[in-house]
Amino acid sequence: MVTIKNIQSYGFETIEDYYWYILQSKVNGQHKQARELFSNLSEGMQGQRAGFFNWLETESMLEQDELTATITYFKPTNKK
Repeated sequence: MVTIKNIQSYGFETIEDYYWYILQSKVNGQHKQARELFSNLSEGMQGQRAGFFNWLETESMLEQDELTATITYFKPTNKK
């Protein structure tokens, strides 16, 4: 779970700033960093990961194909 203390340690004020940082890390090719930042988010239907995906869909202003690719990039696969 990302806490307000974690967010502030990056110099951010809101969780949305943190979400933006995750997206920019991916876009800039910093894949390990992007995935690590994402993995720090809490899980569950009401968790921070759900909030991230909602933010991507409503606030990130990605084109539909970029949005789909980004969601797929972060969604876990069910490999066995």
